[in-house]
Amino acid sequence: MTESADTSGDLPRLVKIAAEVLAPVTVITALLYFFGRKRAEYFFYYFGVDVTTLGLGTTDYLVVAQDGIVIPVVAVGLVVLVAAWLRSSGRLTIPGPRAAWSVLSAGAVLAGLGLLQVVDPGQWLLGGLPSWVPPIGFAGGVLLVAWAVRALRALRGAAPPSTATRMTEWGAVFLLISVAAFVAVSNYSAAVGANRARQFVDEMPWYPSVVLRSVADLGIVGDGVTARRCPVGEDGFRHRYDGLVLLVQAGDRYVFLPREVPVRPGAITVPINDQVRLDYQPAGGAEGSSRC
Repeated sequence: MTESADTSGDLPRLVKIAAEVLAPVTVITALLYFFGRKRAEYFFYYFGVDVTTLGLGTTDYLVVAQDGIVIPVVAVGLVVLVAAWLRSSGRLTIPGPRAAWSVLSAGAVLAGLGLLQVVDPGQWLLGGLPSWVPPIGFAGGVLLVAWAVRALRALRGAAPPSTATRMTEWGAVFLLISVAAFVAVSNYSAAVGANRARQFVDEMPWYPSVVLRSVADLGIVGDGVTARRCPVGEDGFRHRYDGLVLLVQAGDRYVFLPREVPVRPGAITVPINDQVRLDYQPAGGAEGSSRC
């Protein structure tokens, strides 16, 4: 019996075990929460806001989580699909020992470089790469090493290892790849958050302006922000602030940006209550008129 025939059921068995562990909704929800929080953390960090001060809830993080995981999930699905097609066509075979050793060496180098960057992000060798690339390289290197080792066994005619040994090997490979994938998606979610923040700043000229009215003086200052004290009316909103754009309503706070901003603007947060009111004006409208 050849090794390929003897081990054909190992991977499906391991996938089934992994599915039984990861299938519970609580685990999936926890992962989505983590990646959503990472995305939100770096989005608000771009504007100098600590996400823990905004009172965001689980739903807020789950809603934005998809922004940071859709592409990784699609990419993994495509890779698995292509690998399955190649395997079924017999093209995922190594022709000889020299090719197997080449694959083994390439995998070891790739895994080593990926691990080096993950352990020490500040090192210079891979410093120019996006933070999610080294974990992917590490995972790919582990797969190449595992593939080459199994191929070398088959090419040398070695006796297949026991079921316990094979399952241990697959388990170790699965664990290493899972950890690498977790780190990669986490880093990718953080990068998406920062990119979305930059995108918002670039598109801000087309967003509506906000006139913030308040009963009390909020002391808001900023480039292009005009504060005005209006006559007391029936509504009691005496203080008016022009030159703002609403970034988001996060938890129990409004988060604003000054419309006239530097490259990386600082945010302004205001509690949501019945003491403040927002009036919207279309982009490019008559903003900051002298009339209250």
